[in-house]
Amino acid sequence: MRRSGAVVVLSLTWWCISSAEEPIATQSLCACQREDGFLKNHTCLDEVVAECEAAGQWAVDLAYCQVDTSMGDSAFAWTTNPIAFSALIRAAAVKCKHPFTFDVAETATFVGSLGYGSLKSEFVAQKITGAQMTELTLDQLTGKLNIGMGDAMSFNDGKDDFLEPGPPVNVGRPLGAVPTVMLSVNVRSVSDIDEVKFEFEAILEIVMHWSDENIWAECTASGEKIEQGRCMYVWKPKLLFPNARSIEIPTNRKYLWTDLKFKRATYMIEVSGTFAAAMSFRDFPMDEHALPIIVAVDNTNQDMGRNQLRWGPVSTQLDDNIIAPDGGKDTISGWKIRSASAKEHSYLPIDWNKLAGDSGPLRSYMNEFGTQYEAATNATFNIESVSTVSAVTCEVIVRRTTVFFMLNYIMVWIPSPDPSHIRKRTVNSEKATIGMWRVWLWKCVLYERR
Repeated sequence: MRRSGAVVVLSLTWWCISSAEEPIATQSLCACQREDGFLKNHTCLDEVVAECEAAGQWAVDLAYCQVDTSMGDSAFAWTTNPIAFSALIRAAAVKCKHPFTFDVAETATFVGSLGYGSLKSEFVAQKITGAQMTELTLDQLTGKLNIGMGDAMSFNDGKDDFLEPGPPVNVGRPLGAVPTVMLSVNVRSVSDIDEVKFEFEAILEIVMHWSDENIWAECTASGEKIEQGRCMYVWKPKLLFPNARSIEIPTNRKYLWTDLKFKRATYMIEVSGTFAAAMSFRDFPMDEHALPIIVAVDNTNQDMGRNQLRWGPVSTQLDDNIIAPDGGKDTISGWKIRSASAKEHSYLPIDWNKLAGDSGPLRSYMNEFGTQYEAATNATFNIESVSTVSAVTCEVIVRRTTVFFMLNYIMVWIPSPDPSHIRKRTVNSEKATIGMWRVWLWKCVLYERR
């Protein structure tokens, strides 16, 4: 049996090696998940101060470290700093226990810590667990739990925002380091190289590995189940294929595994599509082409720039059915697939400077924004660096298997000693033409390059 999707073998090997390390164990900010620790004593405050001191110079990047704690609880006004409050709740979910796993009692005290003490009795009466809390709808909050519309809307919006998975934080990397995601590409097939439309078709298996301190749930799922239950709260890279003219990612060919003990995840998808490729025919019929497939990070939410997430390390390989096809035949008629390689690089989805031009409303807005940014941060604003994302170009090298014919014409002329005799016999008999024998010999020579 042939090995299809060989990258998976390497992926599982990587997984086993990495899992031999010691598990990540952190327990902090637990008091910030309880009503008594958050609102009624200094326990949460003390844990926050300890976390921020441990972060050192990188504490500036932690929103919950930006609250002034020097004056104690009187200055610890989280309700007036929703960004810091949200960051603290997210951090506690990672460093202590995720609310999804709370029992009824833990859910009730967590709701109280959020400032919804009036909802606790209803949560307890209805025996709402953490998992059930994450699935509550606005209609259920107002209809079944008898919660006022204002509180229900506020609670529901905060819940959805909290559960939305954010960018990964690699385990063991120092604060401030750019998170990385390992990417491996297995080229299963390349076909239909169109030299008129400058395009080709390909099927790939893309496997992505990463570690993330934010992982809180075990998940082993495929297909639609990846977006259900706990699995839907696991961060997964969203991909762009800039040079694709058409793309298809079958749902039933998606797979997700997480390891809660070691805070690691693997995500695998199959991609089939038509991709644009520049081609040169100067060396025809001995030409060779590099067919690119570009995989980039989708930065729709502006939180996945290249300074926020980067592919690495990256690799690619040809599937066994390409390296050693059945019967030794070419996998593409007229072409030989030679090799494949991958490299990470920056990619600019939108060139804002080019789009804005030298003048006009957009240029004025960008200039004004840049001025305000520099005044506030004392740093130069570079929209290209902000908009640039990490991308990987997988190049498949194909070479034409040249087959053509050369015709050599050889004429042999044997004159007759008596031309008049030839003319006479030509009239009487077809064989008389032998008297002046003209023979064309076509010699066919086959040239082939493999």
